[in-house]
Amino acid sequence: MNQHEHEPSYEARPAAEGEVFDLRRLEVAANRFGPRIAEGIQFARDSRREITPEIARCIGHVLGRAFGRDSELAEYGCTGEGTSITLCDEYLTLYNSPDTHPAVKEWIDWFGTHLIAAEGRADTHWARNEYLLSRVRLCGRGS
Repeated sequence: MNQHEHEPSYEARPAAEGEVFDLRRLEVAANRFGPRIAEGIQFARDSRREITPEIARCIGHVLGRAFGRDSELAEYGCTGEGTSITLCDEYLTLYNSPDTHPAVKEWIDWFGTHLIAAEGRADTHWARNEYLLSRVRLCGRGS
């Protein structure tokens, strides 16, 4: 880095009252892992399959950053263990936030569909509509 380049800095901010996640932390992780996730999603699209378990874990890791190290999503990112039922409260909280970036919502679509397909609880054989993904597909239950 030369003298004209600056390292990005992130200021800590207190969580807003009632806020249960930190989108700033998610954004930092998304900037780091976003290209890998985008590549994995594009591969899934091109091959007409769901995302790989590795990409699902990467998405889980990034989403988990919003909730902290003790979150279900962070655990999934580390171990690959969890179900759509144990994880959906956290990822639907992000999905339903008006402040969550549309690309992150797309990652959640793919992540939720991957979980349900891995559990064998729904027929996800590339019948997914990339523009209208139902909540049932996201969480395995209606909302």
